[in-house]
Amino acid sequence: MSGDEAWLHVGAEVAEVSSPGGIGARRTVRTSTITKIGKRDVVLANGNRYNVTQVGRSGWDRTGSPCIRFRGGDTWDRSIRLLFPADAPEVAEARNAATVAAAIGRARGLCEVIDKGLRGVVDAATLDAAVVTAEDLASEMRKAAELQREIDR
Repeated sequence: MSGDEAWLHVGAEVAEVSSPGGIGARRTVRTSTITKIGKRDVVLANGNRYNVTQVGRSGWDRTGSPCIRFRGGDTWDRSIRLLFPADAPEVAEARNAATVAAAIGRARGLCEVIDKGLRGVVDAATLDAAVVTAEDLASEMRKAAELQREIDR
């Protein structure tokens, strides 16, 4: 095996990073274990399969961590899944990006509650709960920003 394939062995902890809408879409990260490596497929404990001939490196310039790329099955399917070693920096970055995206979604929901409160549609207790949630959200965002600074170092 070359250096790019050395991380592929039965029992290895791996992480699947997927972008359902293609590059730039909200990413998700799932961890799994390699249960079998056949002539063509790497089989994970969760049942997903990756073509072992698609081993390469991540990034536009292909200088990132070793990975296996999986593209959607038909012409219009823009989904992308990448299988990385669990400790790859791209995995931490994708987890952080998912945390930030979820926090942005929660912030939008809070803005709607506050807007309704200003218009008198919701009661004071709901607004108080929104403020507490906003404080928790701000704390999460600070942690995500610190993690991103660590990743960028």
